[in-house]
Amino acid sequence: LFVRSLNEVRGLDLGIDPDPVVLGIPEMEWGGRSDEEAVLFYRGAVERLSHLPGVEAVATAASTPFQTSWSQPVRFSGVEERPRIASGGPYIVAATPGVFEALDLRIVEGRGFLPGEDETTAPVAVVDETMASLIWPGESAIGKCLLIGDAEQPPCNEVVGVVENSRRQELIEGEQMQYFVPLGQGVLVVPSTFFVRADPEAFGALIPAIRNELHAMSPAIRFVTVRPYRDYIDPQARSWSLGATMFTVFGALALAIAAVGLYGVLTFNIVQRTHELGVRTALGASPGRLIGMVLFQAVAADGAGRRHRSVGRCRRRKPHRTAVVQRVGPRSAGPRNRGVNAGARCGGGGCSARLARDAYRSEHRVSGRVEPACCQARVAFPLRVDAVMRRARMATAALRWAGLPGARPACPPRDAGHC
Repeated sequence: LFVRSLNEVRGLDLGIDPDPVVLGIPEMEWGGRSDEEAVLFYRGAVERLSHLPGVEAVATAASTPFQTSWSQPVRFSGVEERPRIASGGPYIVAATPGVFEALDLRIVEGRGFLPGEDETTAPVAVVDETMASLIWPGESAIGKCLLIGDAEQPPCNEVVGVVENSRRQELIEGEQMQYFVPLGQGVLVVPSTFFVRADPEAFGALIPAIRNELHAMSPAIRFVTVRPYRDYIDPQARSWSLGATMFTVFGALALAIAAVGLYGVLTFNIVQRTHELGVRTALGASPGRLIGMVLFQAVAADGAGRRHRSVGRCRRRKPHRTAVVQRVGPRSAGPRNRGVNAGARCGGGGCSARLARDAYRSEHRVSGRVEPACCQARVAFPLRVDAVMRRARMATAALRWAGLPGARPACPPRDAGHC
């Protein structure tokens, strides 16, 4: 669940595209310079940074998405009551032309800022989709008027475009109303951040180049922070990333513990069945058959949700079909034939099983009867291999002594090694 949530957070449409964007934040000592001089410095820095190799778009702004935002009193011509939303606002973004290209914000209607638009040109504004739909529902926002500031008759910033919605502060947030104005229009503020969209192949080399270029512009710059924009956004996804990592590690640890426990149960089961497996090997079972039998029982037990099956509880064991040899005729009730029947039922052995089939072909009847596997376990489990071999030879001799037709005097050649 955490991994899926993390993937969904990483796939969110933020509006802006932080890859590959570099943020440059200079620390300066203005020394009594005016705000107009500071604005001119930032505009000149934008011009110089745009000529660096690998730069695709550059802009500067007075606020930074996911870092800072601010609002100004604003009125709307022809709108008596402004709709209010939980997030407040509307929030203003004062930036230089090129901000939409640097942040990869799509213009859905109208246009963005033109090069050269500043405080000396006609005031314009670009609003986002939420603001356009809430302030002017059912009609186009192009050509509408924004009155920014506290003055009684502020200039009209004409809406020239509508831009797609973008996050303001959080990865997951409610409706936000934002609008963009050219730097110096509506309100005079000093920028604080450079947005530089770079060619991915030149991304690594561009970071020191931006730092050196800004340092060379003015001795008033004490320090310049140049970092990928993604470094400012990823910490907000840290809770999802930490949760996904923790539960992945704990899940792997639980799987390892379960595997060790299953291995221990299988090992214990095999050790308890050492004699049985030895008997099966002596009677001709191949190693592959024994391994398949053990693995099949382990998978069946695991699929049924049972951790261990006790050896002494016969009712939980799978029934085992055994053959009972009965002679058709008067001899079937004799004590010698009863001994033969018992030996065929519980004696077990490659030779005696073959002889029982031969006896069936010689006018003997084999009747199936279901008996628990623990019956054979009580007989064969404590026996050693040589004792089982003696039982097989005794069963063969008993069949021969009983005079059953078709009883062979010895084991077939392929089973001779087991007698």
